[in-house]
This record gives sequence, C-alpha cells and structure tokens, in this order.
Amino acid sequence: KAFIPRKQKVDIALAKEGAVLHKKDCEKCHSEGGGSPQDDAAILAGQWMPYLTRQFDNMKTGKRIVPSRMQKKINKLSEDDKKALVQFYGSNNLLSSEKK
Repeated sequence: KAFIPRKQKVDIALAKEGAVLHKKDCEKCHSEGGGSPQDDAAILAGQWMPYLTRQFDNMKTGKRIVPSRMQKKINKLSEDDKKALVQFYGSNNLLSSEKK
C-alpha cells in the first residue's frame, strides 16, 4: 500500500528551523527531506505530527530501538529541536527553499 502524506497545519517558522536541523543531521539517511521511499530509513515527511512526537520520545527513552548513530543524534536533541523537526516533517517537506 502506498504511503499517503497527511495534510496538517504547521508552524512555518518552526518548520524552517526543523529544515535546517534535518539538512545538518538527518538528510544523509532520510533523503529528500525524509520523504524518499527508496531509503532504508522510514519515511518521515507527511507523517502525523502526534505520531512523530511519540516516536521521537520513544527513541529518546529507548522504547523504540534505532541504529546507534541515530540514537546519538536523538539523545542530543533538545525539546525545541524535536518540536522543530516534527513541524518540518509534518509540513510534508513543502519548504522548497530549505529542501535543496
């Protein structure tokens, strides 16, 4: 079954901050702003924001197991960083200027 990105309201200013964080720390494994289905990593762009928030929390607490290189990055995220990334991924990667 094909993934269908969710349309939801986002905080554009926070999403722009998340775009910067994504490009710096996440793009290597989650390409195309987290939206590439060809990656071995999960599709992030267009996921429900409550789901993304829960999964970030699960990764930080160890409830969800991820590769060690990702765990190190997750552990360094502040609450504000997490919120910004959730807004960016929730925006379905529509921030074209930050996408490139």
